[in-house]
Amino acid sequence: MPISTFRPRKKGEKLPPLKERLARIGLVNDWDYVLHLPLRYEDETAITPIADLVSGSPAQIEGVVIDERVSPRSLTAVVEDNTGVLQVRLIHFFPSQAQQLRVGARVRLYGEPRSGWNQTLEMVHPRIKRAVERTDDLPTTLTPVYPAGEGITQPWLRKRIARALLDVDLTDLLPESIRTKLRLPPLRDALQYLHHPPRGATLADLDTHSCPAWQRLKLDELLAQQITLRHSRVLRGKSVAPVLAEPKSGRITPDLIRGLPFRLTGAQARVWKEVGADLALPHPMNRLVQGDVGSGKTVIAALAACRAIECGYQAAIMAPTEILAEQHFRGISQWLEPLGIRASLLYLIMALYVAWKISRAAARSWLLERMLLFRMP
Repeated sequence: MPISTFRPRKKGEKLPPLKERLARIGLVNDWDYVLHLPLRYEDETAITPIADLVSGSPAQIEGVVIDERVSPRSLTAVVEDNTGVLQVRLIHFFPSQAQQLRVGARVRLYGEPRSGWNQTLEMVHPRIKRAVERTDDLPTTLTPVYPAGEGITQPWLRKRIARALLDVDLTDLLPESIRTKLRLPPLRDALQYLHHPPRGATLADLDTHSCPAWQRLKLDELLAQQITLRHSRVLRGKSVAPVLAEPKSGRITPDLIRGLPFRLTGAQARVWKEVGADLALPHPMNRLVQGDVGSGKTVIAALAACRAIECGYQAAIMAPTEILAEQHFRGISQWLEPLGIRASLLYLIMALYVAWKISRAAARSWLLERMLLFRMP
């Protein structure tokens, strides 16, 4: 499902319903949740001694609050374990956070340590949890962090995605022989791994999308794309289009080629031959002509237009901008005028002006309003 354009919420404006906020980030059905993969991961599977913390590397520590200082705009605390001390800083805080960091409280903190002003390590706005005496309550998997919208919390997303993983039919459609040959995991295992990587999983492989689980999803995406393209090609082959074969008389394209101020290169002649063959088929052509600036794409378009004209049809060459349209018009007009073919330049704004008898400014304003409507939710 397409993701809607983000619109900042005005002051005092209420949050939209949860269903609408979820739809804005593409979450509508169970499959959307299953394929809503984490942005990154946090490793809460181990407790790191304060003395082993490395500046810039996120980690989880556990200790006792030995000092707390509260001011109207900030809160600082000092947490100690058997190996050292760590300063905690909250620029904006809630009363519940001040209660969590009261002197004597035992806490777990997850965050990114960094060097403070006095060369001691500190964590700014770490995630705070109440510590327990047992050490076997640590998670056995890395904690996923998902893309989320306004007012959508990570715990809610994790629970909803976990439920979707149970509800969705994850029957693997990829033959086992192919999976074995490519050394890829089953689809269910790949998704479980990406949503809940086990303790010891390599974060670098997850971040670079190079682990086997990511490779499996990449293969599925490419395979689905190719199947869709093949299906579209089959459907397109059933569509009917006028046959624009080279006529026996009244031919224009040979005259255009002879009248060009340059000779077609071998590549241009080959591409025109392929395009001409497609136009002679009884179904719509679907071809992309790709090349650098000045490689001859415009002359191929002009030849295709002439083929339509000599078969008794009108032809239109569309351009994405007014400037490019003017450039094509000037060049193609010079080629076609000696053949007795009149070319015209038509802007959409001009068409509105003629059809509705409104000013050019009003036509442009009408177009801009429609463009915004297409972009906004």
